[in-house]
Parts: sequence; C-alpha cells; structure tokens
Amino acid sequence: MNTLSKASLSRIFLIGEILGILFGFIHFSSGLTSEFTSVIIGDTVINTLNGLLWLGAAWLLAKGKREVIWVIIVGILASVLYAFAIGRGANIVSIVAGAFFLWQLYALRKQGEVN
Repeated sequence: MNTLSKASLSRIFLIGEILGILFGFIHFSSGLTSEFTSVIIGDTVINTLNGLLWLGAAWLLAKGKREVIWVIIVGILASVLYAFAIGRGANIVSIVAGAFFLWQLYALRKQGEVN
C-alpha cells in the first residue's frame, strides 16, 4: 500500500480538526436545547480538544516535526479512555484510524519527511 504524501495527510488532519470542533459545537448546542448532562459536557470537551489536537497535528506535520506522532497518540488515548470512562467501550474507529495515521507517519519518517 502506498504512503500518503505529507500534504495529503496534513489535509486529512485539518478535516479532522474541522469535524472535531463541529461535533463539539453540535454537542454543546444539544445541551442548550435540552439540558447539560455530564455526557454532553464530556462529549463537547473531548470533541473540541480532539479537534484542536488534529489542528496541532496538521501544523506539526506541515513543519515536518516528529512530535506529530505523539500528538496523534495522545488523541487516540484520550478518545479511547473517554469512551471507556463513560461506558461506551472500545472506540474501534479511533483505534483503527489512529493506527493507520501512525503507520503513515512512520512511513513518512522513514522517507525523511518527518524529523
């Protein structure tokens, strides 16, 4: 399987940022129309923070910084731990997508595009 380019992966991370913040806003607005439960507040916070992590990952990747790998790992762990904490179980989508992105970042690092 081919490796995505650094620019393509950065764009995907930017889309993740937009979606994360959008989902955070959706959860926040649902709390405004009903009531703010601990799950709605938690979903708002985790989605917004994940959106900001994706933004940081896109910025670090564009600069070719290897810290992007740690940012992605933190995002995966936060998502999985939050899902377990509120009783949703394993967040398979986050795990699989995160593993794919880490594999792509590792390949870019081997090519010398991420230092």
